[in-house]
Amino acid sequence: MSIDAGEVERVLVAIADAATPAATRAQYNQAIEDLKEGPGEVLLSLSMQLASSQNPVIVHFALNFVQHAIKFKWNSLDVQTRISLKDEILRRMQIGPPPTPTIPGHSSHSLSSVSHWAEPLAGCVTAMAEHEWPQNWSEMGEKLRTMAIQAASPSTSIAVLCVIRRLIEDVVNFANVANPKRRREMAAAIHECMKPWLGMCIQLFADARHDSEESLLVVKHVIGLLSIMVESATTPDMEPLIDEMVNHLVRFLSTASHSIYEEAALCLTGIASRKKASVAEKVVVDTFFRDNVIKALLETTSMAAHVAHSNEDHYKYLKALCDTLTTVGLHLVSVWTLTAEKTCKSPPPPANFGLYMSALSEFAQHPSLFLRSEATHVLIRLSSSPHTRKWKELRATLRDKILPRLVELSERTGMPSSTVASDAAHYARMDYDDDVEWVHDFTQYRTRIFNLVRETMDDHHEVLLNMVEQRILHRVAMDPNTIPLHEWDGLHKLSKAVLSLAFEKQLVENRREVHETNAYKMIIDTIGTKSTFATANEALSVLASLHPLMDRQPQLIEPLLNLLERLSIASAALEEKELKRHLTSTLISITTKHEKVAKEYWQRIFEVTKIMAQSASLMQESQIANVLAALSNVVDSESDKKQLLEIALAPQLQRLEQMQGIFKNAHSFLEQTGFLVGPPASIAEAEKHDGVINRKMIRSTLCAIEGIVQKVDADSPIGPILVPKCEAFARLVRILFDLYDPTTPTVVHAAYSGLLQIPYSERQVIYCTVGENLEAATGNRPRHNEDARASITLAIQFLSEINDTCQSIISICASKFSSIFYSLPSLQSILADCTANLERLPDFRVRYWLKKAWQTLVICAPSSALPTIFPFLSTIVEHCQRRSERVWAQVSTIDYDSEPTEDELFLEHMTCVMSRELIGFLKTVFVHEEKHTTANTGNAAAISVSLSPLGCAVYNQGGPLLSSFVTITFSALAWRDTQSCVRAIPVAKAIVDKLAESFNEEAAVFAMVNVLQSIRIHGSDEVAIGPLLTIIFHTYSALRPHSPQLRAVLEQLPDTPAATIEAFDKRAIAISRGLEEMPEKARKDMVRKLLRPIISVTLGELGRRPVELRPLPPIEKRAKPAEEEADYAAVGDFFGH
Repeated sequence: MSIDAGEVERVLVAIADAATPAATRAQYNQAIEDLKEGPGEVLLSLSMQLASSQNPVIVHFALNFVQHAIKFKWNSLDVQTRISLKDEILRRMQIGPPPTPTIPGHSSHSLSSVSHWAEPLAGCVTAMAEHEWPQNWSEMGEKLRTMAIQAASPSTSIAVLCVIRRLIEDVVNFANVANPKRRREMAAAIHECMKPWLGMCIQLFADARHDSEESLLVVKHVIGLLSIMVESATTPDMEPLIDEMVNHLVRFLSTASHSIYEEAALCLTGIASRKKASVAEKVVVDTFFRDNVIKALLETTSMAAHVAHSNEDHYKYLKALCDTLTTVGLHLVSVWTLTAEKTCKSPPPPANFGLYMSALSEFAQHPSLFLRSEATHVLIRLSSSPHTRKWKELRATLRDKILPRLVELSERTGMPSSTVASDAAHYARMDYDDDVEWVHDFTQYRTRIFNLVRETMDDHHEVLLNMVEQRILHRVAMDPNTIPLHEWDGLHKLSKAVLSLAFEKQLVENRREVHETNAYKMIIDTIGTKSTFATANEALSVLASLHPLMDRQPQLIEPLLNLLERLSIASAALEEKELKRHLTSTLISITTKHEKVAKEYWQRIFEVTKIMAQSASLMQESQIANVLAALSNVVDSESDKKQLLEIALAPQLQRLEQMQGIFKNAHSFLEQTGFLVGPPASIAEAEKHDGVINRKMIRSTLCAIEGIVQKVDADSPIGPILVPKCEAFARLVRILFDLYDPTTPTVVHAAYSGLLQIPYSERQVIYCTVGENLEAATGNRPRHNEDARASITLAIQFLSEINDTCQSIISICASKFSSIFYSLPSLQSILADCTANLERLPDFRVRYWLKKAWQTLVICAPSSALPTIFPFLSTIVEHCQRRSERVWAQVSTIDYDSEPTEDELFLEHMTCVMSRELIGFLKTVFVHEEKHTTANTGNAAAISVSLSPLGCAVYNQGGPLLSSFVTITFSALAWRDTQSCVRAIPVAKAIVDKLAESFNEEAAVFAMVNVLQSIRIHGSDEVAIGPLLTIIFHTYSALRPHSPQLRAVLEQLPDTPAATIEAFDKRAIAISRGLEEMPEKARKDMVRKLLRPIISVTLGELGRRPVELRPLPPIEKRAKPAEEEADYAAVGDFFGH
């Protein structure tokens, strides 16, 4: 068969030409594919002709053809052809690439790129190695090393480096060699060659010339190879060479050509943090802290820092250097800690540690959020280790440079979207695409700041307290109106972090306490005399950090209560709602966190609340009721307790009675809350709107009752009064469920047509739970016109809030006052109302009821209430089975080949989230987990699962409830949501164990079919595959002795030999009967072998053509050197025998 090479070359040129029509290109591509599938000898002959072309693009294509022939046609080639091909490939590597011509449409740089010549050649060599190395090509490693060092041209060295890099990537890093046995053999050969190859890299470094671009290109590839090799090299291979390696790398930290400086910094980072390293590698620390290395790092860091602001590439290099230095610091802590534990003595700091700290402190104060955060992480590690925290260089840096500046460092400024010109915002725009990412990283950075405060408090509490006193308390005490708005958040959090920890550790001595007491009094005086309402609100948050002073000096509560009283009166006319909320929350904080003080001054607190109540709105009254409920917990007198609770609860119960007309039915509710008429057009009109007034009353009453039941203790006298009212709350729940009747949108006013939609915030929660759409994190939400207080947005939020509040009240009453709740005559009616009209309820409502209320109502029930709970539980589980089947059927119809609509995407997300909540509900209700330590787990706590007493009762009773429970659990294994599958596995195991005790043939077959189906869907998931293999083996081994039908299920597996099924069956039965023991890993491997034809593959394996490898002779293991037999003859003489 003869093929014209010239014609093929013209076809390849046309394919590479952007002007070629798409249809023509498709025809040419098909012709090339047909050519590649032809005889191997023909393809190789043609490829070698094309490889002699002067066009580098054609050479690139030709070498790819050769690689294809080697990978897939190697076994069909005769021995002589293989040897000739190997020699030809190595010859081409030695002679280098052909000269680069001028080709229209291609730059000379792109044509001379390594990817057009060295990479395809490297692919050919690695493909041959997969077939023959090391058994039939044992000299390859040494051959490559010699070729690189003795290369006549830099291109040859680059090609060799590409070969070694691809070998390590394919075998070690990415496991692209599919055959496990060949992969292990090649990995062992790579390990044998590792040290010579490292020496080769050092030799190439030594031969490099800074004045030659070709030589520097070799250096770039050497560094790239080293970055990969240090990850897999062992300590014995690395340790003798690490000094030379690092010395050469720091030589190139100032070489900008080919971005070598950044590559060198990343390689140094890899050396300091490599995965194969033991923390005992002290040589790494010693190497990086040598004079020439640390000084070179600091000099280049200083140079990069000076130009990073104006050049993004230099800033990227500065971040690489920061990674290097911080990684070295983290490694230092690990090594020193291990050394100290072994020697029982803390070693001194390494040489040049002072220089290192000076660089780290600069990074910790840099305007870039990324650099500050990384450096702060190292400071935390150094400060938290008892073996490094006392070093004078570290103490001096923290004392003089870092801790005094925490106020500025923790300031929330510099967002990418900021319009204020600042260095922080400039660097943020280089690091982040939007404010969402920045907010996430800033939150992490501020958390690190607070961790640094915690770790340094014992040694530097004077510095920290001085900083808070002078930089925060003094400013607030002098004039809070001068503090910019963006600074307040940092001042609140930092003062609280420092002072609360100092008081907790009792580090505030008498002298300091006097100063802080004066600041406390001055801030109170300033708030009362100078502050606006806005700054008073902020200053109260700073003042809260000084509340622990009241535990030492209870009389300090008096001026604070006087201030709260004055502010409540002064702000009455201006309706400063935010400030009033803060006043009541301050009283709640005092009452709950400083109980002894509150107990002594409870009457004065009560007086302040009464004054606040005189000018309170409906919602503020609910907060005041919470204060009174919390206050009732601290008083001793039962009469006083009852009085406080009566005052808190009486208005709420009175309003609850007044609202009974609203709670008649869904139509009355819609009418009384104003949804049957148009919304008010303005705020003034809304204040007089009957529907809006009723909504406020409902919301205020429910919030007040919720707060009261949350604040009181379980033995509070309020239980017998309030728990019977759950009947009214359940009736409201039924009404809320009835609103989802299809006729509701036709009844309400057109302006409220979207009343029953999911609130925007809840929609964002659903997206965020699945890891998408984080708009909610920064509050970037659609803007609605909310001037009218009855707008559709607020109406939707109103329904959501009262639904959640009813859930909370009923579940708290059931858990906190369970003896009263489950003895109610109306219990059955309450439970029925909480599950009414479930078929109409949207998924987002069912999700919350599963999570927040239904679960609590079931697990808190005493055994005496089970006859009432069973129908309630059966209604929930049976409904959830039908709902899950319906929604997953809808998800299965989504066409992912085309662009899914927003509604389809939300349906998928909502289904996944609700499914996870459903499995969590089943696990909590029906499964009991027990932690225990076994010989196999050592100190780790193993978790065993079994059906809970309620689960056993359901199993023994049988019926629709049990059927739905089993169906949901095993169906969940095959739902297209990996998290639901993994969460369902413990529940499935508990059911299987119970089935083994009380066998049911139909359930056993159903369970086996579904666990097999699960691995077809989730077998490609690295997280799920292990637990799935375990549950499959457990299901079969536990149930197979009871049922031969399970063997029949396995016999239906496609492409599975009968002998394999027979062997698996026999061993599973033997293990089940205790006749054979097998470790967990062996069981998984046995299941994996059995089910290999149906296990789903990863995306990377989809469409990958398997490489057929011929069997090679086994590698002979090296015999261990014979040890000389010890001579104990002189022992007798030593003991005098």
